[in-house]
Amino acid sequence: MSCGTFSVCCCPAGISKLQLNEERLAADLDASWEVLAEPIQTVMRRYAGPTLLVTILRQQIFVTMLGKQE
Repeated sequence: MSCGTFSVCCCPAGISKLQLNEERLAADLDASWEVLAEPIQTVMRRYAGPTLLVTILRQQIFVTMLGKQE
């Protein structure tokens, strides 16, 4: 059995032992919400289309720029 085969067959057993700390996850996401940008863009490309995505991103950039000017 190769090393790759071993890791694939044993990976689910190891992952099932992990415990999610929901409070820490929420705190980390609140502190670094930008990590969600890529998955949000992926979903929007799939379901809303690129035109809506570009419009929303332009609006967000505009709002961000206005906020920094104040």
